[in-house]
Amino acid sequence: MTAPAVHFPPVRHRITRADLAAYTAASGDANPIHSSDAAAERAGLKGVVAHGMLLMGLAVQSVTDNPALGAVLSCKAKFTAPAYIPPGELGTELLIHTQRTPDPDPTRTHLTLEVLQAGTQVLTATLLLAPTPPTA
Repeated sequence: MTAPAVHFPPVRHRITRADLAAYTAASGDANPIHSSDAAAERAGLKGVVAHGMLLMGLAVQSVTDNPALGAVLSCKAKFTAPAYIPPGELGTELLIHTQRTPDPDPTRTHLTLEVLQAGTQVLTATLLLAPTPPTA
């Protein structure tokens, strides 16, 4: 008998353009679509967008912040839509949904993540986890 999928409470993250500037400095990804509305519009976008790797990092962090879930062995992500970041201190909110799906191998866990911005999916990811060894 296969165990049913388990849904975890959603995790919320707020991202501002100041966060994008900090990520640019840390990553070295200075593509102007992450800082300039004009550059983003010239590239065919509606405005400044978040770095894809920043989005993926936040999604994975929602798992690694809970060590009881296990250690991440692999992650496959798909960026499904741009995450537009408006100007101002409020930025935008991302909502991360996590679902655990059963695996025939009891030593592994599969998680499916979905990142939403204002109801629009911007990223999906599948993670494979190994259990965290018990601590003494």
